[in-house]
Amino acid sequence: TVEREYGKLIGGEVTRLEIIRWCMRKGFWQQVMTLCTEWLPEEIVARKICVPSNSTVQRNAAIDGLALDRNWQKALVISYSGKEYSADEIKKINFDIFQGKLRVAVENLSTKNFPDAMRFVELKKFFDEYAKAEIPFKRCCNGEIKVGVLRNNVPVFFAAVQAVYDDSSRYTPPKPKFQQFLKSLDYRQIPKLVANLPVEKLFELFKINSNALPQQEIEPFEKSDTNWKNREQVYRRMFRQRLIGTAFDEPTALKFLHDYYEIRRERNQINHANAKASKTVAEIKPMIENYLVALERAST
Repeated sequence: TVEREYGKLIGGEVTRLEIIRWCMRKGFWQQVMTLCTEWLPEEIVARKICVPSNSTVQRNAAIDGLALDRNWQKALVISYSGKEYSADEIKKINFDIFQGKLRVAVENLSTKNFPDAMRFVELKKFFDEYAKAEIPFKRCCNGEIKVGVLRNNVPVFFAAVQAVYDDSSRYTPPKPKFQQFLKSLDYRQIPKLVANLPVEKLFELFKINSNALPQQEIEPFEKSDTNWKNREQVYRRMFRQRLIGTAFDEPTALKFLHDYYEIRRERNQINHANAKASKTVAEIKPMIENYLVALERAST
């Protein structure tokens, strides 16, 4: 884990807040802002500053995103607005996320962020065959071997190339002959071309049943929200509706949520190189230090 890696640098077991302080001492300010943005929502929830009132709210908060790599705590603090999701909405969200991950995996020939890919035999075959198909592909393009030989040697790879050829939307009439099409291809671009096929063709090619997709990990999606007043009103409404609760009084909870909002907003300004709107290190340092102290006091 990240905590273990930092523990090796700092020495011994360390908490997330200690890691943030260590980065501050070292002057790693971009890392400080990133860790605060990523970790503080979990600290807020763990200290019962803002918590879901029940498991249904927790589930809906998580489903609220499902598109970015964030846990339900981040969804609750950053973007959740009290929406409840139907079974059909959840199914569509899962479908959209799955096809997005599938396209990335195919284009990059990697399952790093898509471990479910290995469940699909034809997809794995495509990866394996692509790794060995370059020489026979070029020989086929040069007329040294027949198309049928290429098809027999690397059938899934060939089917993928055929699918790209059959995607007539790529061409203006007249459509080229298949051999001409092969010669026009840059071998390195084939995964990208395959990844951009219509989703129905991708599923057909890799024999994926759209009605039996693996459920994706529930990760929230960050909605566009640049106005604290808007987000504050959402928090207040959710407190009134008892969708969220706190072990503190509401003004105290809102102060924590506001200050986290400001930290996250500042981090976004830095990431977008918005120098005009960004605070100086002299301004950021006490803001972070005071927040960490307040969090620690909240847990005592």
